[in-house]
Amino acid sequence: MPKKAQNLPHGRLSDVPSPMSGLFFPKGERTESLWKTDTGGTTRKMLKTLMRSVREYKKPAILTPVFIAGEVIIECLIPFVTALLVNEIQNDCTMQTILRYGLILIVMAGLSLLCGAMAGRFAATAACGFAKNLRHDMFGAIQDYSFSNIDKFSTSSLVTRMTTDVSNVQMAFMMIIRTAVRCPMMLVFALIMAIITSPKMSIAFAVIIPSLA
Repeated sequence: MPKKAQNLPHGRLSDVPSPMSGLFFPKGERTESLWKTDTGGTTRKMLKTLMRSVREYKKPAILTPVFIAGEVIIECLIPFVTALLVNEIQNDCTMQTILRYGLILIVMAGLSLLCGAMAGRFAATAACGFAKNLRHDMFGAIQDYSFSNIDKFSTSSLVTRMTTDVSNVQMAFMMIIRTAVRCPMMLVFALIMAIITSPKMSIAFAVIIPSLA
């Protein structure tokens, strides 16, 4: 009969097992060594293990950055088309020209909204599916624990890892495939449109952006 699980002492950081550390070590191995040193190999191993839980949700995870790229491109083109409309108005254009540009702007705004909605939908699908698979993999790993590992984890600790910790990883994954992709794209396309609009004025970005960074 296995001994009753005991709570770990919290006096030393090396005694506290890392969240989801049971996924990274074979049963019977001391899992708290993960917290002692991290030379980069542990982080790569953890990310590789987590990415295996994406599985059948790779398609929505890939489509999310694609739709975000479409949304960013359209959002950068809308001010450019608006500037063309202002130039046409200054040149005493007809009402037909104004209506044509207005229709173009409405279509572009609708496409941007559609791309944003589809990106949010695919991001939510990929993140929720990733969390579902991760919980399944963690439950399977816990079932394979040896008696020595069972003695080192309390029931509440395992529940926390399968609920709160997985939810945090899910939110981080969603932020990576949305925000972490959108911000660099917005910077690049905004710089391109600034250079196209006014090459001389865009030189200011070469001074401002490094100072902000």
